Amino acid sequence: MTMKREQCIFLLYLCIFAIFGYVYSIGNDHQEKQLLRSPTSGKTSSILRDILKQESSLRFSMVQKIRNLVTNAIDNNNLTELLTEKIISLENKLNAIQSENLKLEDTLDESLYDFRQDQNGTKLQLQNVPPVPQSSIHCFFPFDCFDIYNCGERKNGVYDIYPFRSRVSTKVLCDMETDGGGWTVIQRRNREMSRVNFNTTWNEYKQGFGDVLGNYWLGNDAIHTLTTEYNNSLYIRMESTKKKSYEVQYSLFSISDETDGYRLSLGEKSGNIDDAFRAHSVVNHPFFTFDHDRRTCAAQCGSGWWYYSCAVVNLNAPFAGGHRDPVWHRVISKGTDLFFTEMMIKRNH
Repeated sequence: MTMKREQCIFLLYLCIFAIFGYVYSIGNDHQEKQLLRSPTSGKTSSILRDILKQESSLRFSMVQKIRNLVTNAIDNNNLTELLTEKIISLENKLNAIQSENLKLEDTLDESLYDFRQDQNGTKLQLQNVPPVPQSSIHCFFPFDCFDIYNCGERKNGVYDIYPFRSRVSTKVLCDMETDGGGWTVIQRRNREMSRVNFNTTWNEYKQGFGDVLGNYWLGNDAIHTLTTEYNNSLYIRMESTKKKSYEVQYSLFSISDETDGYRLSLGEKSGNIDDAFRAHSVVNHPFFTFDHDRRTCAAQCGSGWWYYSCAVVNLNAPFAGGHRDPVWHRVISKGTDLFFTEMMIKRNH
């Protein structure tokens, strides 16, 4: 209120001053006419005219400035009123929010009281909340390709799974056709697809790398989680450059966690090739990479793998060759003879 009163007084003064300037201008115009009519010499009359013109110009400029000041004062007054209305509106909203917060605090206090009562022996019950079917949870957040298959998917392709039981998904290739479907592909290599370097670091093998539609490794952390929360079978397919195909299955497959070196464990074998992979799991050999290798096998064999002095089987052997030991003993002797390999796991029923 004080601000508005002061602004009104200021505007009144400006108006009076403007009127005074206008009256003064009229008076001076009259004075100018009288002087011009008075008998003076031509030279004096000319000087007086120049002085009066300059004075008139100054008066006109002063009146214009006064008018501008009045206009600006009116605009500032309007802006002040607008800002005042905004401040009052924000204060009202703040008061409403504070009121809601008080209501929420009261509700929380009541909930805490009810919970303490429950802790003292009253059974806590969720009313009017129907239980969520476990199958629906598995369809929204599938743990592996087996869940996706059981939710009705029947096409091979890339899907999102949630092996770490978090909101972070992992993209994986699912085989929905082989031996009943529901297989999660953990390793895949194809000579005709873009090359991926499998002679990489411990951390890369830990997190996974490559192209899920081409050559890739799912990741040891994910493989560990998938194979230890449930029992899983392992399905291995290979094809040589001579177009000979080989298959082998293990009834159980799992690896330990990183602190234990991702040690390999295998169950019973079935298939059309020798059980060469068994040697790598008899003494639970850990995983090795060139930067995490006390035996230098990874450096000699050109990839990360579960090495056994060094390898009887190495499905990650480089396609270009130049490595020690076979891809699969007595089946595919070196990487240059390898065309395709795939490792898949599936939850046992």
